[in-house]
Amino acid sequence: MQYQVLARKWRPKVFNEVIGQSHITRSLSNALLNKKVAHAYLFAGSRGTGKTSVARIFAKTLRCTELKSNGETCNACPSCLDFNTSNPLNVLEIDGASNNSVENVRDLINEVDYLPSEGKYKVYIIDEVHMLSTSAFNALLKTLEEPPAHVVFILATTEPQKLLDTVLSRCQRFDFKLVQTQELINHVKNISKEEGIHFENERLLKELCKKARGSVRDTLSLLDQVLCFTEDKNITEEILVMSLGLARESVINELLESILSGNMEKVSSTYRSLVHENVSIKNIVSPLIESLYELIQSPNKDQLRDISLSELFWVFETLARDSKWALESLDPDKVVEIILQKIAARRDFFTKKAVIKTEVDKVGVPVKEEAKVSQEDSQIFEEEELDENYAYSPLDAMDSEQKVSVFSDPAKPIIEEKKSPESTKTWDEFLKWLEKTSPSISSNLEQGNLIGEVDLNSQRLDIIYGFSPESKVFYDFLIEEKIRKKFIEYLGSFFSKEVSKVDIRFEIKKDESFLSKAEIRKQKEQKIEGEKKEELLSHQILKYAEDLFKTKIDKTILN
Repeated sequence: MQYQVLARKWRPKVFNEVIGQSHITRSLSNALLNKKVAHAYLFAGSRGTGKTSVARIFAKTLRCTELKSNGETCNACPSCLDFNTSNPLNVLEIDGASNNSVENVRDLINEVDYLPSEGKYKVYIIDEVHMLSTSAFNALLKTLEEPPAHVVFILATTEPQKLLDTVLSRCQRFDFKLVQTQELINHVKNISKEEGIHFENERLLKELCKKARGSVRDTLSLLDQVLCFTEDKNITEEILVMSLGLARESVINELLESILSGNMEKVSSTYRSLVHENVSIKNIVSPLIESLYELIQSPNKDQLRDISLSELFWVFETLARDSKWALESLDPDKVVEIILQKIAARRDFFTKKAVIKTEVDKVGVPVKEEAKVSQEDSQIFEEEELDENYAYSPLDAMDSEQKVSVFSDPAKPIIEEKKSPESTKTWDEFLKWLEKTSPSISSNLEQGNLIGEVDLNSQRLDIIYGFSPESKVFYDFLIEEKIRKKFIEYLGSFFSKEVSKVDIRFEIKKDESFLSKAEIRKQKEQKIEGEKKEELLSHQILKYAEDLFKTKIDKTILN
């Protein structure tokens, strides 16, 4: 029997098997149970987080005729059995990368009018939809907005920012998040138990899952790669580091200790030994940054005997910032080594009293010879002397009265520009800010609207937000305690109010006159479109053509 990779073998087949995306699977299950199915969905997120898997599960569940009470498929009805075949008739999966032309989309549009061979829905899954050309998108827009009642579109993409706004506004958007390391660890544990895989210790399992950076597929692909290096499915540290090109934890700890203690010779020898073992630069820098982060979060007294937390912050920031451009340089191996040596020699750059020798003296700007170093910096860099010709931080170290600009005219006094008071923030400004800060909350809010006026200038901020009964799935998402609490934090942060003085209440509005923000936007778009069509039809040339051919234009399409 042909070997099947773990990522395919353990691909989830029902909502309950999907890990790390409960906020999405719950919403989709509720939509099915409450018969609130939309005509188009957009699944966005990083690779390997479950977009296509959830799309397939949702498609199968949509077509199931004997849906269970928990929103899962029965896996026995004709629709489910049809889906289980290698080529289901009523669920069409299209690769946007290889079917991205106008002709491909027109073929799809011509097919949507045909009813499913059996069952209620015909489902189109378009993967990597951002790869469609602009003209292909334009051809799809009308069908995407008003498909036949039996058609549901599910679009999946890793790059939603590349999609047209007109496409985004026609879909219910769900953002897939990176899976937490602990969830990946638990998932691999369950698989290992079934597959007879044994890890020497849990630290190796954690190292494997951290390497995948939140992707379930990458995690299982890495596990497959490691298993190819062993014959008995027993994974040791030697096997893990050799198969994935990682650095041993003990060596990373040794390198970090050398950096913190300022032992430049040891830093170079340890680093070069890793490079000699063909460990990639990224696999050296990443665990170093991770170890520094863990050290900051849980300080180790033995490692921090002579180092303050402030100095540790400087080390972390410098390594994280400099390694980014170093990896893109002409000779990354040497550049990264110099960066590590620079960090190890950091105390040579600072002193309690730094003599200022810079170009500032040459332009005649009056400054004092000695710059005061803050008490905190004095604790960090205690007895080291600064080279008189090296000016690293004297201007940062000076008191505010001493700070001057080397570009200012020494004959004129320096006047600080006074900032104008912050203008009153509006609700629309908040929504634009929220769209970048939390796309998932923002997209759900679009399906509702404010009820009544909100006094943004009062000490308290009390908001009532409504949804129509048809949009209850978005209401259900926002009333979750975790989501609601986060939303309140965003409100407090943006409007500069204490969280205790902010409250948001969600309601279902059965009033037919109530319109969501998405519906209001749609009405505006339709009005603009109608005005453009009317303007086009009244054009002199078209009027002349109608008179010439004794006919009337019966269809107008705006590009």
